[in-house]
Amino acid sequence: MSDINLEKEKLAGELMDCIFELRRSFSKFNRKEAYTHQQLAVLKMICQNAQDPYMGLKASTISRKFGIAQPSIVPVLNDLEKRGFIQRHADCSDRRVVLVGITRQGEDFLEQHMHKVQEKFYAIVEELGAEDSKTCITLLQKVMTSMQNLNG
Repeated sequence: MSDINLEKEKLAGELMDCIFELRRSFSKFNRKEAYTHQQLAVLKMICQNAQDPYMGLKASTISRKFGIAQPSIVPVLNDLEKRGFIQRHADCSDRRVVLVGITRQGEDFLEQHMHKVQEKFYAIVEELGAEDSKTCITLLQKVMTSMQNLNG
């Protein structure tokens, strides 16, 4: 194997390790909280992507945006519903379709906890500084685009 290929192999391994560690670190962000980052992400997705957050999104749309099978999102939705953060209801135009909408309680929860998460990211930006933060964002966006292109 040539030196160039060895260098690429080494870099690919380091990038992969770094991304895996970043993912692990992010999942530990909320460890002390009574919610998962998936639950927070679902609430945020409903608010940002639904024309009317109270009417919500199709459960299938939520799972598709997460890139997971619909049965895998059901436990997350069940927990959010038990806590009163979402409501499921049939679509008026097609009773077979289940819509997932956020409740006022869910909105309050999201706002409160997103503020806590943002504070942690403020601390990261403070530690990195403005220029390194901008560089990090640019590089992460390139990595995400590359990964999306490879996934088709």
